[in-house]
Amino acid sequence: MAALEAVTEEYIDEWENLDDSDGYAGDLFSQLGQLWAEVLLSARTLSEERKAWANELNTWQGEVDDYGIDEAFDIAATAALQGWIIHRFSASYKGRS
Repeated sequence: MAALEAVTEEYIDEWENLDDSDGYAGDLFSQLGQLWAEVLLSARTLSEERKAWANELNTWQGEVDDYGIDEAFDIAATAALQGWIIHRFSASYKGRS
């Protein structure tokens, strides 16, 4: 996650310096958001760590909102907070609720 965090922070800091006349530079944020969601759903993290990542993702989203980059990190923030919610499924599957 450290490598993805470094890439994301650097891209947020520098993407305005890119020629985005074709719109591809802004589109990368959605791809980063999806990648973050995959990473967070795959990683074994504690609840506190997931909450910290959700806060960071929301901060990053706030930084790019003013540039019309809407909802890029929302899926990742949701993934961080909710995870797979396996415990509910497991309890239901075993006849508990």
